[in-house]
Amino acid sequence: MICLLAPALLCSQAWAVDVQISQLTDAPDPAIRGGQITYSTFIENNADDTAHNVVLTFPLPATTTFVSVTDPPGTPTCSHDGGTPGTVTCTFGDLLGTLIGGPVYQIDTVIRTSGATGSTIDVTGSVSTSDSDSNLANNTLTQNTTIDDGADLVVAKTDSPDPVIAGGNVTYTITVTNNGPNSANAITVIDTLNDNMTYVSASGSGWSFSRVGQVVTCTRSTIANGATAPAITLVGRVTGAITGTITNVVTVSATTGDPDTSNNTTTQDTEVTLGTDLSITKVTVGAVIGNLTATFSLRPRNNGPFPADTVQVTDTLPAGFTYISAIGTGWSCSAVDQDITCTRATYAVGAANNITVQATAPASGTNITNTTVITATTPDPNLSNNTGSVTFNIVPDGADLSITKSKTPNPVAQGSNITSTMRVTNNGPRATSGTLTVTDTLSTGETYVSGSGTNWTCSHNGVNPGGVVTCTYGATPLASGASTSVLTVITTATNAGDLTNTSCASDAGVGGQPDGVSGNNCASATVTSTAARADLAISKSADAGGDTTLSVSENTITYTINVTNNGPDAATGVVLTDTIAGYVSSSTGVAVTSSPANYTCTTGSTVTCTQQSGSLASGATDQFVIQVSRPLFDGPQTNTATVNSTVVGDPDRTNNSTTATVTIDPIVDVQMQNKTVSPTSVAAGTQATYVLTFRNNGPSTAANVVVTDDFNLPVGGDTNFTFISATPTEGTCSWDNGTKILTCNGITLDNGESRTVTVIIRPNWQSGDPVRTINNTATIATDTTESNAANNSRTQTLSVTSSDLDLLVNKTDLVDPIGYESGVPANNTITYLVRITNRGASLATGLTLTDTMTPKNGKTLTFLGDKATPSGPIAPLCNNVGTSITGPATQTIICNFPDLAANTSYDRYLDFEVVTAPDPTGDTHNNIATVSVNEHDRLPANNSEAETTSVRMRVDLAVAKAPALNPVQLREPFNWTVTVTNNGPGDSTQTTVTDTLPAGMAFYGAAPSWSKTGPVGSGTCSTAGQNLTCNLGMLSSTGVATITMPVRVTAYPGGGTTTNCVTATTDQFDPNAANNTNQCGTVTVQRSSLAGYVYRDLDDDGSMDAGETGINAVTLTLTGTDAYGNTVNTTTTTNAGGDYLFNNLSPSDGTGYTVTETQPPLSYFDGLDSRDNGASAIPGSRTTDVIPSITVPANTALTGYLFGEIPAASISGYVWNDEDNDGAAMPVRLPASRTRKLP
Repeated sequence: MICLLAPALLCSQAWAVDVQISQLTDAPDPAIRGGQITYSTFIENNADDTAHNVVLTFPLPATTTFVSVTDPPGTPTCSHDGGTPGTVTCTFGDLLGTLIGGPVYQIDTVIRTSGATGSTIDVTGSVSTSDSDSNLANNTLTQNTTIDDGADLVVAKTDSPDPVIAGGNVTYTITVTNNGPNSANAITVIDTLNDNMTYVSASGSGWSFSRVGQVVTCTRSTIANGATAPAITLVGRVTGAITGTITNVVTVSATTGDPDTSNNTTTQDTEVTLGTDLSITKVTVGAVIGNLTATFSLRPRNNGPFPADTVQVTDTLPAGFTYISAIGTGWSCSAVDQDITCTRATYAVGAANNITVQATAPASGTNITNTTVITATTPDPNLSNNTGSVTFNIVPDGADLSITKSKTPNPVAQGSNITSTMRVTNNGPRATSGTLTVTDTLSTGETYVSGSGTNWTCSHNGVNPGGVVTCTYGATPLASGASTSVLTVITTATNAGDLTNTSCASDAGVGGQPDGVSGNNCASATVTSTAARADLAISKSADAGGDTTLSVSENTITYTINVTNNGPDAATGVVLTDTIAGYVSSSTGVAVTSSPANYTCTTGSTVTCTQQSGSLASGATDQFVIQVSRPLFDGPQTNTATVNSTVVGDPDRTNNSTTATVTIDPIVDVQMQNKTVSPTSVAAGTQATYVLTFRNNGPSTAANVVVTDDFNLPVGGDTNFTFISATPTEGTCSWDNGTKILTCNGITLDNGESRTVTVIIRPNWQSGDPVRTINNTATIATDTTESNAANNSRTQTLSVTSSDLDLLVNKTDLVDPIGYESGVPANNTITYLVRITNRGASLATGLTLTDTMTPKNGKTLTFLGDKATPSGPIAPLCNNVGTSITGPATQTIICNFPDLAANTSYDRYLDFEVVTAPDPTGDTHNNIATVSVNEHDRLPANNSEAETTSVRMRVDLAVAKAPALNPVQLREPFNWTVTVTNNGPGDSTQTTVTDTLPAGMAFYGAAPSWSKTGPVGSGTCSTAGQNLTCNLGMLSSTGVATITMPVRVTAYPGGGTTTNCVTATTDQFDPNAANNTNQCGTVTVQRSSLAGYVYRDLDDDGSMDAGETGINAVTLTLTGTDAYGNTVNTTTTTNAGGDYLFNNLSPSDGTGYTVTETQPPLSYFDGLDSRDNGASAIPGSRTTDVIPSITVPANTALTGYLFGEIPAASISGYVWNDEDNDGAAMPVRLPASRTRKLP
């Protein structure tokens, strides 16, 4: 109001209004494309007048759609115009200034983005009034929201079979669909099997699987927009002993944001019916012997999860078998012909009660199959294991002995010894029980020399040469499946020609076992005895450059082998073999020459030279030269050569082999096999990974291997990068940043062994952000002599493209509004949290925050500095610390922060002190945070964030509540007294009190009223139902407001007390809400009651005597007026004992209450009514059933108000023929129809 004092004393009115958008927030930020965003707009009139025709307009961004808008409590009405995307408009009508108690309205507008929505969207809200606005600068506010890719994943699931029999498998089919709008990456499906199930398997094209307990995890790399991934098939078995429903839960997620998570989880219920999985197997116990008792073991099992009822095992014996018996614990067995049936009433889970079946086997048979089947009346989910079979042969009784035999040498020189070796095996089915004997029948051309072997005793009989060698085995019996020790028989080749002898084994003697298999009892062997004799002898020498050591400078070893025939006859069919020591497969070079050249030689790890023509005369020598070239295994190597004749017998074979030993010095071929970089092209500021793969091609061990990776190449590439790490599979690595060389040592490589080093670097941003390359060369070296240095290095080139990242800044004030307190700077500090997020992919360098602060006109703020934590010390990374700024001027603060890795955030807290006290309506200060980096920012629109902070006076409201009367009677009017105190230091320009009465209490009588000290100003108190709201306007510092609330208790509370709580709030800043929130008062509530009886007054004396019982279900009514003027009319009914009670009564007025009885049934006559348990009869009550003028005091329980009723009298007896005229009834009475009850 502006008044001009002039002669005319005219006063004109002007409105001082300031409608503003105090805040515009977004949630979430970043948001998901395809998802919803909630924008909260806060509207107020920051003035002391009323603004008229206030309207908020909120245009929606393109590519978005309207979802909803909230109408806050009060006047505003919000609506969307139906356009695409359209505008939200809210009409507020008249908006009261906050200085005179006006509200701050919050409007929540929800929109949904679409596939066409870009990386950011901007929204702007604007508020207007038909009045002159004192500050148009705060009528508009803009919010920027970052948009990330979104993929709406939907999971679906089916089961089969359903229902499933307990113990059976359930197959779940899981499908995942991406409803977009973008591709989904790194998808994870988690399926939790029910506790009553056991995992069986999981499969699905393109999916990877893992399991921990009941949780199965399925992953895949991507699902395109609009696509459905190949189905997942998950199989579980019901193993819990349950029936009914089991539930399976599956959830899908991805690293891509999901705009609708309500469809990410689904459940599948499967009905489980009673059942159990029975199985059976069958085996033979021992061999099945012809004509003897065969034993079979039938092994039924209940795999669960329930006991099986009425179980039956059937077994049909094969043809030719004769049933003997079938027994098993708990089984009842019988047989009809070949069919055996075993039954039992029930079979527990996990039971292992086997059935033993015995039958007489026929004499013979092969490939005989016997099958058994198990069934039950309990359903079985898996019939595939209900049958068990065994296939067997019938073997003859006894011990089936077999023998093996060999005979060397071949050929043998006439007159030289022959060695025969034999071994006997018992193939069963029984152990030997007689004398295990081997008879070896010699040819007529060989003479027995000796027979020996562990546990063997031999003798020869008959002619010699020739005859029979008999050997017995002492370690009997020989068990079925066992073999004897080796038996050796030495003979001499007496005659020339083929010498064949045959050995036979038997279980001879008394008690010996029969041998039903005769074909394997004997074995024969032959050698050729030659009359010609040639004693071949061999010698060997090695030469490696003049000695027997092959040094690292030497490549070839020469072996010289001489074969001499010591006679007496020429040798033909000569064969030389030489095993090359140190030979490296497919690598070692071997060359052979013979003199004379009538030998054909093959090379490799063994050299074999075979005489093709001619002969080696007695006394002659043939020479072989073998040249062996590297690579060779190092160390001492012994080479053995052997010579034999395949045609002529050798009388002395002890000189047929010779050795030569050489020492081979180690040589290796270490190779840098491969060097890869992934990815091959990276943006500056992102990491690249090199993998160096190196190996030792041998043949020796490479010692002290050193791998270097040199990035400081003189030609091409640059060195502007950061070394991150190097991880060797063996050894350790060190990095020299000066030389840009990586060195890895402590590595030993065996022949054929490979190792790797993984190196990670990050190319740095450089001025101009050019495209460039980084070259490097990896090299391997060893202290061991190398055979090939040409393969020791590999070079790799990394392409570096321009940097790429997205910085996002969010700024919030930790407290808004703040409460100003003069002289207490600590209470006048605004703390802003600046959160900078690097959304990748490059490292953010040169990270700079530019923070601008614009105070309200005429108000001063001081920048105190920045810090790492909200309550930590100032540790400046920003300039202008300690400088002040007065609005409307703007202060610019520059902060330099450390590098920020991709996908990480950096928090910094900035403190500003409010120097100037706020206006009564409060102040709003504007701050903008802007971030920048060296790197290219692909989305600069989210690099700035504005934040407004309100400053109010600091006000500490305290509220207390007490009843003016305590205790109170039920329905007695009384007042609650609410006292609101402003403890300061500031004035509360708008003070609001709210109170909700408890159930059973109501406002009564006069309207609530208020009073206060200090400026009276405006104020209102109003009630709505149980709720009280008082807008008290200004409450000065130290001021007190008192509210009187007339109420009454309408229902008696449990425990006899009731509590009522009150809350006071302010439009300023209250740092201590504890003393003004839910402050409660308690009042004790008292009640009265009236009780008595309705009874059978048998002696009609108005008093309830012994033996006089109550009357049930009689209705009584209490009427009158209570002490507080309320009309009372209440009804009750007697219980089974005739008691009645009128409870929860208020005290009566002076005339008292009246109790009226409704007359009982006609079978009663009205009796006398009384007070004081019959001591005071009520005159005239025989006809009224009324007890009047009952004065009920406060907090009193009255008793003894009696209503007497007189039961009707009766006479009964009999009428009979008194035939003997004695006045006594006859034993047999007349029928009932002949009697009559008299009244």
